[in-house]
Amino acid sequence: MDTLARRVAISAGVIIIAAITLAFVLFFVSGRQTLSNTTTEDTRRIIAYSITYGPDGIANVTLSYVKADSVQTNSTDSEVHFLDPFGKSMSSVEQQLSTANDGPDPNGLLTDKQKQDLIRNADAYEQYALIRLPAELVVASQNNANAFRAYSILDPESHCLLRYISNHDLNNNETEYLLQDICHSDVFRVSDGYSCFGHIAGGTNPVVSGYNGLPRMRVSIDNQGYIVAEKPDGQPSGDGTVGEGRFISPQEIQENNDPSCNQYLRYAR
Repeated sequence: MDTLARRVAISAGVIIIAAITLAFVLFFVSGRQTLSNTTTEDTRRIIAYSITYGPDGIANVTLSYVKADSVQTNSTDSEVHFLDPFGKSMSSVEQQLSTANDGPDPNGLLTDKQKQDLIRNADAYEQYALIRLPAELVVASQNNANAFRAYSILDPESHCLLRYISNHDLNNNETEYLLQDICHSDVFRVSDGYSCFGHIAGGTNPVVSGYNGLPRMRVSIDNQGYIVAEKPDGQPSGDGTVGEGRFISPQEIQENNDPSCNQYLRYAR
């Protein structure tokens, strides 16, 4: 009986030690994944870039992860530029971050010249903008991922880069929040990327015929408060295709209460 009890006690001890070991391994791996900036191959933290110029005219590039609560709202200054986390330019950066031993620091990881070359050599197809929607367009809390939108800023028709603007419509006392193509004056509302006015909205370019919106990148917020990008699906009716566009269904358009397209729709009637 004593022998049986001793065996049971030993077995229980082995199970407890194994459980503790497993918990430690899972904790270490989970922490490593958080530090490596990659939870899965389909989700990555957004790395924003900003450019300033010194007295010598040389561009200084700063790279940083994006905290949700650090992005401004109700201002076109809230636009954050970043390169496609899954694109060719960022692939080497992501690889280096995944093997960093002293914690990920995208800005300290590269030399000044490497950061300059990264932005200078990036393809226009990799350029994205992260926007925090103004409070009047957000149903959920401002700290919720629903408050953010990320779009390709390559105009599908002209292939010029878009810029974030706001206009006040005096006739209706409404503020319009738009992404504008400075080459052809095409405009897209920021709430869903829908084309309010221009070649895509008018269907005058057969190359992008059938599309009516900007390609997007879905985002979420991780447990440390950073904005995480989800790999686009490349489907016309899903996240769309960069350089071509995205199809937004009539139902989605109708259910959107963003008034930013109103004055353009009046002109079209």
